[in-house]
Amino acid sequence: MTARRSLAALWTLAVLVACSIPGDALRSFAILTPDKLYHALAFIGFALVWRWAGVRPLAVLVSGIAFAVFIEVWQATLPIGRFADPYDTLADIVGLLFGLWTARVAQKAWDERQQRTA
Repeated sequence: MTARRSLAALWTLAVLVACSIPGDALRSFAILTPDKLYHALAFIGFALVWRWAGVRPLAVLVSGIAFAVFIEVWQATLPIGRFADPYDTLADIVGLLFGLWTARVAQKAWDERQQRTA
């Protein structure tokens, strides 16, 4: 396993661990809960590290959505005061899409820079 894929796998594990924190340990605000922001940020990172590891965008998208759904099922089964929330899954997917877009923009900029210096 390459170092980049190892980092991507560790990020994925970190997301799982973070989503296993007891629910009463998380504070919430009236409209936007920190939990939704955490989900989006986690999946931005998920998309970025897996793309950086060389995984194709479609594979990152499909596996990311599957992982987002799994996380919600996982949280619902743990006796830690967490529950399945479709809005968490939505936040995950928004983060995933933003991360994929960011990776695409960064790759395009990198390719253009490489062409200029070649």
